[in-house]
Amino acid sequence: MSAWVKEFGPEVVLYAIKKAATADASRPHAYMAAIIRGYRTAGIKTLDDVKAADNAREQRNQRQQQYNGRNRGGRANVQEQLPDWAKQDDDEEAKPKTAEQLDGERLERDLHRAVMLQQQLYGVDLTAICHNLDQPDGHGFLSAKAPQLFEQYCAQNHLDVSEQIKKARETADFA
Repeated sequence: MSAWVKEFGPEVVLYAIKKAATADASRPHAYMAAIIRGYRTAGIKTLDDVKAADNAREQRNQRQQQYNGRNRGGRANVQEQLPDWAKQDDDEEAKPKTAEQLDGERLERDLHRAVMLQQQLYGVDLTAICHNLDQPDGHGFLSAKAPQLFEQYCAQNHLDVSEQIKKARETADFA
């Protein structure tokens, strides 16, 4: 580092150190060495020359960004207006929901859960259940008390399936 101070002066080396420290480089010392090598290659010796070179590079980068921004895809950057109906939806979402709306949503969720549970409970083939209940020692391997146990289960769980079972028994062919 003392060789750099002799070659460029303490101001230039300090500027390179600050630049390397603020650049968020993974290896700041190596980055600082690269900065000093760049100064040497460009023939820069004073702090004024360094700042002038940095300003020139920054202006060059800005021009390049502007050029790339205008020529990206060959299209102009157009800002489109949202239609009124789209703005209305955003306004409705931004408003806080009332207690009535929240209760309605909660009720809808609860109803959906109840329907899903009902589908799970009643999704079985009632004809097969009735067949097994009518023939307790048949293929279902149910005890003789199975019909009473099933009715007890339905009563405990507030399931009113008696009409469905009756209808299934009437339409089933247990031959």
